[in-house]
Amino acid sequence: MPRTTAYVLVARPPHQAAPLCAALKNAGLQPLPLALIDTQACVPNNRNTIENADWLIFTSPNAVVNARQLISPTARYQIAAVGRATAKALYDLGFTKVTIPESEYSSEGLLALENFSAVKNLRIAIIKGQGGRELLKQQLQSAGAQTSEVCVYKRVTLTPSIEEITTAIEQATFAIITSQEILQRLFEVTPYELQAKLLTLQLVVPSARVVQMAHSLGFTQVRQISSPLTESAMVAAVLDAHTTAISSGHTDA
Repeated sequence: MPRTTAYVLVARPPHQAAPLCAALKNAGLQPLPLALIDTQACVPNNRNTIENADWLIFTSPNAVVNARQLISPTARYQIAAVGRATAKALYDLGFTKVTIPESEYSSEGLLALENFSAVKNLRIAIIKGQGGRELLKQQLQSAGAQTSEVCVYKRVTLTPSIEEITTAIEQATFAIITSQEILQRLFEVTPYELQAKLLTLQLVVPSARVVQMAHSLGFTQVRQISSPLTESAMVAAVLDAHTTAISSGHTDA
């Protein structure tokens, strides 16, 4: 008999996986949580650059959450976010005016805005996690801005048991992967004998960069979310892929 219930590997950090798993269940899908990376707050040694900045740029909701004690809606600086989820986290803290990209929710999309076309001598603090891309800093510095990265959290790797990894990969048809780091970690922890099965999973990912990495690793079925990275958008992408598979007769046996 064909399987009509979609099993979805969810590789988000635990605090982000919980609402996504609930949304998947509400949509009639079966989540398989497999946490591979988590976040941990850290105290930046250059936190004073925030209060002196003309602009604060937040790169993720985690950056907002971990900087909440350092920022204020009544301060003089202007606020920008790379995407809608990050902007919502700022709205929830009382920031009513947040600049976001018009369509491409990424560093490139933010840099394309008129707000950042003339930044010479502006003081810009980029609120982010340790590591990650440096495109914002590099491009803004090249344009003459006084740019600082303020790292308010760090990523820590998690290692599920072999049994947890095996169960998730063997049962899953789909996998929601929200970053290059998570995709790389999933590939690293998968035992060799399961890698062929891993590469058959249909991935739902947020950006062209993750698509490119997935293809380089050998995944052939990769679907990029066309709307902002929200629980509803991720669920909708899986439902669309699952419906397409059912209509074409390609469900699991």
